[in-house]
Parts: sequence; structure tokens; C-alpha cells
Amino acid sequence: MRVALRPLSILVAAALAGGCGNSTGGSATGPGTPLEIAGTWSLTAHITNPTLAASCESQGTAAIGQSGGALSGTANRVDDCTIGASHPADTVAAPIDSGAVSGATASFRIGTCSYVGSITGTPTDQMGGSTTCVLTFSGTRDTLVGTWHASR
Repeated sequence: MRVALRPLSILVAAALAGGCGNSTGGSATGPGTPLEIAGTWSLTAHITNPTLAASCESQGTAAIGQSGGALSGTANRVDDCTIGASHPADTVAAPIDSGAVSGATASFRIGTCSYVGSITGTPTDQMGGSTTCVLTFSGTRDTLVGTWHASR
């Protein structure tokens, strides 16, 4: 059975971890100042849909650019999925879209996946949170949800 996967932007989500300032979003310039998270991140993610017996694990890297509270960049990852008895793998290079940092919270989209997470650490070197992806398996669109993590 051949399964077509849309890019799983899971690893990109992890790319948004880190920066400077404190984990409450405050900084020397005031509360709500976006933490600086530009740089290269190691990413992991896990998403599932129990009804479909589907799960995907992703690993890779993300290069994040930042201008104020706006994020951009590219993620390179390997997605390893199990859908029923099928085990498709996919190598993906995908852009980070609609990325934003507000205080210690990052949000962004990669392909058909949305990510939201908290930036932590002193100095900030970790990030993680939740992700929702709308993927196409054998011509049918399905939603998978899960978590992601990034570190540098």
C-alpha cells in the first residue's frame, strides 16, 4: 500500500526554542519583549490519530531567522510514520511560515502543521508544546495531534 504524506512540519516546531531573556517573557526592555531564538535547533516531534492507528515520529534540524517578533527559516527532517500495517518514511525540507514570538511563546506553521510552544531555559535553549497536522493518507485528509520539542 502506497501512502502519500504531506510534509509533517513537526520538526520545525522544535526549531523555535531558545533565545535570551527569562522564561516569563520579561527582559531588560520590558515584559512581552520577544525572546531571541534565531539559530540552529535540533528538533523532534510525535503526532498520532488513534482512530486511524496512525503515528509519526520526526527528527531533524531547523535554521531559524528572526526579525523582532517575526520568525522565518527552513526545517530539514525525516518523518517515520506507521499507518495501520504501512510504514512510510519521508525526508522533508520545508519553510517556516507565519512564525511569531511573543514574550516566551512561539507559534508557526510548516506545511499543513501548526505549532505553539513555550521557550524555556537560562539561557533559553529549549522549546516545546503542541502541534496539529492535517495530513493526506491514500487520498484522505486526516488530523493528527501531538507534541514537539527543540533544543540547541
